[in-house]
Formats: sequence, structure tokens, C-alpha cells
Amino acid sequence: DLNDSRKITSQGEVIIKEPIRTNKFVSSLKILFKELPSVKYYFLLTHAGRPKGGKFEPQLSLKPNIEIIKKNLEGLDVLVELLPFDLTLAEKRINQIKEEYPDKRVVFIFENVRFYPEEKSDNPQERETFQSKLIEVTQKSSDRLLYCDEAFDKEHRDKEASMELRNFIPKENRFFGLYTWEIVKELADFDEKIEKAEKILVFFGGAKFDKFSQIGKLAKRFLEKLTIVLMGALANPYLVSIGKDVGESKLPTEEKDIKKVEKGLKNIKSAKVEVLSPKDFVVEGIKEPQTDLKGKKQIDIGPQTIKAYQEEIASLKEGDVVVINGGAGMFEKPQAREGTKKLLLALEEASQRGVYVLAVGVDMNNAIKIVEEDLKRPLTDKIIRISAGGALLEAIAVGVKNMPNVKAILDG
Repeated sequence: DLNDSRKITSQGEVIIKEPIRTNKFVSSLKILFKELPSVKYYFLLTHAGRPKGGKFEPQLSLKPNIEIIKKNLEGLDVLVELLPFDLTLAEKRINQIKEEYPDKRVVFIFENVRFYPEEKSDNPQERETFQSKLIEVTQKSSDRLLYCDEAFDKEHRDKEASMELRNFIPKENRFFGLYTWEIVKELADFDEKIEKAEKILVFFGGAKFDKFSQIGKLAKRFLEKLTIVLMGALANPYLVSIGKDVGESKLPTEEKDIKKVEKGLKNIKSAKVEVLSPKDFVVEGIKEPQTDLKGKKQIDIGPQTIKAYQEEIASLKEGDVVVINGGAGMFEKPQAREGTKKLLLALEEASQRGVYVLAVGVDMNNAIKIVEEDLKRPLTDKIIRISAGGALLEAIAVGVKNMPNVKAILDG
């Protein structure tokens, strides 16, 4: 029940699942220390980068983060210990620490969880065996463990061992970290707004083709009141599907991305949602905007497309909803930034008219920062910014309370 406070029981030891953003993690820990004064041992599961899995990669070790965490926890009488990659050695190290510091509060941090091939294995049995081993390493039975979810940006990853680990923990022992709880509440409120909106406008940019999975789900959920606006590399597969030549512009090459694009396009077609796609482009190596991409590579939307998208934004009324995920082009380059800048200015104006505007994802928020530097002023804080792109899009597509990882805690 989102009207209740966060559910926390004080008996047990805490497993925390969260991305390794050092400052946020330290803040989360300090909050838990106050809320759970009797808990002595904390176990952090997190990751950094994109290791291949199955081996230790020194350049992606969490060791540099540990020193920062230790420094930021100075004065709290807390020991921070990075565990060995080998889980047998990790268990031995935990024993040693507990014997050496029997009265000390300790934060044990597992090495980069993506070093372990089981973390993202397609085989559920392999993931389950890994989860059992992780619990075994803590030397506690599952009913003596608490599970703290402080990883909202991974809530859409329902086939990762560290997220599924919650299933081993009794429902009454699962809870959200404060930061994730605040996002869940905000998205539950957003879900009510989006249901009441007469029109929903969703901009998809960038070059992550797996977004087509969420595009397809959005189309199935919202049908006629949804308009999908495509830009950047994400526009290319759609343009090809309607018979356009995209020249040298980027298209999906990996089989998994191709399948997601095909399924997303199929869902868009069957849901009969409106799709807006670029009519002209800024292309690499040519000064004038182009309408024909044959033999060319697009790097931004052109003036005709900018005008059409601005008009679509201008048509929105108070209570309508806009979600923007990704820039209109390669906004890092000054010559490919105009589309992103003009759209953000139009959305700023819309937000001041009562349109609910949500900027989603790390790339989108980087684009906002770059545009603000160009403008030499901040954009309005009425544009709500959340960095958790994939998870947030999934929350919008299915409803935050229906996301498996969220539901598993709310139902506790």
C-alpha cells in the first residue's frame, strides 16, 4: 500500500541491492544505520561497467569505490570490507572479520556482481544456485536476512540473480531503500496522471534499439491517446519499415535488438497509434538539411521536423503528458544539437502551461545539462528529471505497481 510508510523490520542482517553510485550509497547506508540500530552486518550487491562475466576484471573492480565509501563513513565506527571475488574465500573473510571485530558494525561489499556468469544467465536454475550461494556466504538462514532494494534503475531487470534474490527472503523482510521508495511513490502518482491525460506524447531518441520493447508495450497500453515521436537512430528502423532509405545511418545489427525492433514495430502497427518520424535531417559532412538520406548519415533532425514536433507539443493542453527519452541527434556535437535544444525549449514552455513533462534516462539528462550550458541558464524545474531510463520506461509501459520487482516488495 503506497499510503503506508516503508516497511522495515529490525531483526536480521541486511542485503542491499543498489547500483554503485558512491555518494548515494553512503547516504542510503546512513539512513539505514538510523532506522536499524540493532543490525550489525550489511551485504552490498552491486555492479560497475559491463564486464563480460565469468572472470575478475581488475579495471572494473569495486576497489576504488571502497576507499571513497570508507572516507565518507569516517567517524561512524563502521568497518567497510570488499570481499574476494571467490565466494569461498569471501565466506572465510567474513568469518575472520566477525572474529576480529565482534562488536563492530560491518559493511561487506561483494565484488562486481556482473563478474559472475550466473548473474545474467538465461538459465533460471543457474541463477537460483548462485542466489543460494550468496545467502550461504552471509552465514545466515534466509529468514534472518532483510532485503533492501535501492536499485530502481534495475527494476525492469527481472532475470538478474541479484534482483531475484528477494524471492529467497520472506516477504515481510523485504523493503525499499528511501531513494527507491521516493521514486516508486512519484511514479505511482504519475501513473494516475497518465491515465487521466487526454493525450500522451512520448519522444524516443538515442541509439539504444532495445527501447523498442517499451515502445511496443506503451502502444498496447495507451492505444489511440498515445503519439510516439521517433528521432535519432531510433527513427531509422521505423523509416526502413515504411520504405525509406536511411543511407549510412545506424541500424540494429545484434539479433536480440533486431527481434525487439520487429516486435515493437508489430505492436505499434496493431495498436494503431500515431507515429511521427523525421522528414528532413542534418547529415554528416553536408551543411544544408537533407530530405534524402541515400548514401548519407543523419546526425540530427532538420528544421522541417523540428517545426512539426514543436507544433505537436504546442497542441498539448493542461493535464496532458510528455515523456522524452533521448536526444534528437548527436547532441554532444554543436552542429547536431539544434533539434534537442529546440525541443527542450518547447517542452519548457509546455510545462509552464500545465503539461506534465518527464525527462527520462542518463543520456537525456546529459543532453539537458549541455543545452543549459549553451543557454547559460537552467531549464525550468517543472521538467521532472529521472535518470533511470529503462526502468522508468517500463514503469510507464506497464504501471509501476505491476513491475515484478516492485510488486514483490509491495505485496510483502
